[in-house]
Amino acid sequence: MNSDDNKLKLLQQFSEMLGDSQSITLGDVQRKLKKEKLSEELDVDEVMDYLAASGITVLETTVPKTLNDPLAMYFKDISDVDILGKEKELEIAYRMRKTIDELQSMIPLTTLSIAGMIEQGSYLETGLISVDEFTISSFRPDDISPTEHRNDILDAISRLSLIYKKLVSFIVPSRKGSLGTERYWERKQRFLKQVQEEIEFINPSFKVIEDILPVFKKVMDFYQRERDNFQKVLDIAGIGIEDARALFESSESVRKKIIKKFSLGENTIDALANAYRRFSRVERRTMDISLIPIPQLMERIGKLDELVERFERDRETLIKANVRLVVNIARNYMNKGVDFLDLIQDGNHALLKAVERFDPERGYKLSTYAIWWVRQAMICAIAEQGQVIRLPAYLIQWARKYSHIVQELSQKLGREPTNEEIAKKMGISPEDLENMLQALQGQVSLERKLGHDEDSRTIGDIIEDKSSESPSLATTLTVLQQEIKKILDTLTPREAEVIKLRFGLEDNFPRTLEEIGKMFGLSRERIRQIEARALKKLRHPTKIRILEAFTKE
Repeated sequence: MNSDDNKLKLLQQFSEMLGDSQSITLGDVQRKLKKEKLSEELDVDEVMDYLAASGITVLETTVPKTLNDPLAMYFKDISDVDILGKEKELEIAYRMRKTIDELQSMIPLTTLSIAGMIEQGSYLETGLISVDEFTISSFRPDDISPTEHRNDILDAISRLSLIYKKLVSFIVPSRKGSLGTERYWERKQRFLKQVQEEIEFINPSFKVIEDILPVFKKVMDFYQRERDNFQKVLDIAGIGIEDARALFESSESVRKKIIKKFSLGENTIDALANAYRRFSRVERRTMDISLIPIPQLMERIGKLDELVERFERDRETLIKANVRLVVNIARNYMNKGVDFLDLIQDGNHALLKAVERFDPERGYKLSTYAIWWVRQAMICAIAEQGQVIRLPAYLIQWARKYSHIVQELSQKLGREPTNEEIAKKMGISPEDLENMLQALQGQVSLERKLGHDEDSRTIGDIIEDKSSESPSLATTLTVLQQEIKKILDTLTPREAEVIKLRFGLEDNFPRTLEEIGKMFGLSRERIRQIEARALKKLRHPTKIRILEAFTKE
């Protein structure tokens, strides 16, 4: 049995000691570890994470009881949510995986959706979207770096772009004669298979798929509108669509038989001819962009809304059932320079990523997988926003581990451990330990007091740069920029970019609709529609309240 399996067995053993209890204090966790002689094998944080993953709340702070306190209200809301059993959770996860597979399988069905996928890839290349947001493919950091993972995805986008160009170059000449023939569909099937392979490799996230889906509605509306208009003319003439095709595409003898069979007058034939001409153009265009026969495509598009609703419903169920995990992990990072609610918000965002990437085939609970994502998000938030002059995220993790080991060895030995003992326990050399400690000692908190009194000034109070603007103003502007960025991140990449350009958010140079349209290769009206949709989202009360606070500064 390897060390990981042994640790998991010990964690399960510890959890079983609690019986049916749904909560435990941090002090009780530490006492039980010591009593059961497990403190050497298990770290307190690992136990807390495992308990949180099992739906057991670790009580560390007093929950505020004021009804108007947002934190109290949040705790009350999550306390009413039932925790899912492992079987139910896996059932939902399997359904989500099946749904996302069906949604991904839509992308290769039309040239427009393939082009949309390539456009999304350009956002990844330019940094408008991160690789974590772009794909739900998992990778092992031991085998491949995030940069290599991103490059692999971009290589797949390049291959997809090459396939797309070959597909388009095949379609254009086909309009002259082979459109709709058996050979035509066989060739398209080969293109379809190639695109499917690249999409499966890319494994696009729901966020990316959601931005591509509107093209299918456009295709359906484009085709169905003219199809319905043609059907109205057919109904008036009392003739079916196949007979109408034969009327205009078959020999003269067949044409005469149809006219006689349906007693078609000259005016009726003219009306049919005009309607058929318009419908044929639309049908040819739809056939051009589709990689499967039109009836099959329309059937698949008709199920899209149901698939999206099912995915969002299942995702919300899994997230709600695991929000306690986020709160429990956030408790470990309190008083580190980031507001508790901000930690929870970052953790919930990470939980969303974990839910979409969760692989039920592995057989364990979602919370076991989500812990890493949630902890990493909080560690990064502290590294970026905390009051300490910035430390790399890995060094913060190392310092946390170091403090726990020192505490553990002190209790075991009854004295302060030596650097050699600490290094051995941490699995590093004494020299590496010394280097890390020196790096930590070199960091100074801006909140460190210069005197012993409570009213003493801090280091941050006396640091001044006369060439800079007011610190309070600079801080306010920085926070405002961060809040604007967070709000823009709720939009699609294209919507966010249009808003940035329209209002000059990045370079203080607002652009006109025409200028933005030229940059995107879109019409002025299309840019106006994108802007209107984005502004409607931005007018949501929750977003307005965030920005209103800065107008009172």
